[in-house]
Amino acid sequence: MTPSSTCMNGPEGRLVSGDALLEGVGAQGWYQRRLLWLFVLPVCFFLPVVCLNVLMQVTAPDHWCHVPGRPDSVSLDQWRQRTLPRRRLPGGSATHSRCLMFSAALTNATDDWRNTTYDAGATPAASSNQTAGVTACQFGWEFDRNDFSETAVSAFQWVCDQSQESTRLLTTSSVGNLLGSIVFGWLADRLGRRLVFFLLAVLQPLVSVAGVLAAQPTVFIVMRFFAALCYPVMYQLVFTIGMEFTGVSRRTCYAVVVSMAFTLGMCALPLVAYLLNDWVHLGLASALPTLLFLPCFWLVDESPRWLLSRGRLTDATAVLRRVAVANGVPPGTMEGLLETTSGTSCQPASPSLLQLLSGRRLRLKTAVITACWAINVIMYYGLMLSFSDMSGNLFLNFFLLSVVELPSNVLALYVCDRLGRRPTQLLFFTGSGLSLMAVIPLQYVSGTGGAITALLMLGKFCTSLTFVVLYLQSAELYPTCVRSMAIGLSSLVGIGAGIFTPYILRLAILSPSYPFIVMGGLGGVGALCVAQLPETRSRPLPETLEDAERD
Repeated sequence: MTPSSTCMNGPEGRLVSGDALLEGVGAQGWYQRRLLWLFVLPVCFFLPVVCLNVLMQVTAPDHWCHVPGRPDSVSLDQWRQRTLPRRRLPGGSATHSRCLMFSAALTNATDDWRNTTYDAGATPAASSNQTAGVTACQFGWEFDRNDFSETAVSAFQWVCDQSQESTRLLTTSSVGNLLGSIVFGWLADRLGRRLVFFLLAVLQPLVSVAGVLAAQPTVFIVMRFFAALCYPVMYQLVFTIGMEFTGVSRRTCYAVVVSMAFTLGMCALPLVAYLLNDWVHLGLASALPTLLFLPCFWLVDESPRWLLSRGRLTDATAVLRRVAVANGVPPGTMEGLLETTSGTSCQPASPSLLQLLSGRRLRLKTAVITACWAINVIMYYGLMLSFSDMSGNLFLNFFLLSVVELPSNVLALYVCDRLGRRPTQLLFFTGSGLSLMAVIPLQYVSGTGGAITALLMLGKFCTSLTFVVLYLQSAELYPTCVRSMAIGLSSLVGIGAGIFTPYILRLAILSPSYPFIVMGGLGGVGALCVAQLPETRSRPLPETLEDAERD
């Protein structure tokens, strides 16, 4: 089999690599800056608002059984104390039950209040009603509206015995991510990164808007599945397009800057959610801006590396000429390099996942990278889902778990080029696991909410940093001929693992420690995995399968 490659035969039969071609036409010039600032960074800023808004939409506000008949003279707190049993929290404090009410409240709670002289400054003592049995909510629920006027959970009453519907929605979204990575990753390596990205930019807002406007739970879940087909492959495609136009010396900086744009988008999401205050408005406002990406279709060129790997020399040369002109490369300087179009290209084979099994080292790299993706997704997703369970303000919690990625991205830029990719991953996978393990004893001590929040932020800091480096390692270890498909494979396995994240968090029903035991242990496993990968700092991107077999 002749492997696919990104190369041209020079005038003397010498293979010219994609990196050499890019350096010849300018790897750090105006073309790259224009692509970065007008396409890559805006897209990466908007995408987290688009794909993570569901975490805000399915936030479960505080809720309790609705018991009809509360007199105007009785406060809500006193009515709840009269009609609802108490539940004890892990730290020792108690609060009203969310899913149970006193059976006696069905018949005589109202009469008791109306026949009792009420002192507005007093709290009524427990009556014989509270010694009676309890029952599930009989008249629906009331919801705390302080954070949101409405969420999908309150609109569809996905609480108590229906609380699994939120988990089902998140699981369905993860399945959509999984299938989207398979299908559109495969299409991207056959039809091109550019075309597939813009097809998804049309599909995503259409199905997202349909889902929220229908206001039906089944339609919302189904449309969310179709919208989820677009993530995270849209991010992968835009990241790959930019990476393949970027020179070797600037790849680390590129990866970090892109990650920072994504982080800023995450930081903007709680502000947007706070201002809109409604899950339908949030869904519309976060989906429609995707249409703003469409004019970039005429700005963005297809990756010349991909064109060369498919044997489309004429198209690749045309793109390289545009890059050279934009970067101000003198025609005489570039003509010698671009004369290779008259040579014979390396004939590509159709990209196939089986090519990842073609050599021992490539098999090991694929297995380890894929395992790291799975671990990263579970830990990252788990920490993001925990924002609604942290003490304090809902929107501030989400912001803190997001903004902590900014210093982690900056640190990634520093340590990747000084320590290298592998030592960085070893250090911060270990740090993420230890920080989550440290949460466990604090859960049983009252007044430690601030310390737990700090440890969760530290865990998110470490996990975010490993994610940045993992994207970089994936692009640097997989060869060009199957890079998009291979990153799609690794990420889809990670997404597949992410399907279980909501269920890992539901282990807290058995013990609040269980989710942190699982996620903390995964941090240690991640450290063991990355120890098996070769260092890629300052090395050229592998173009062929043979290149990927070399350490």
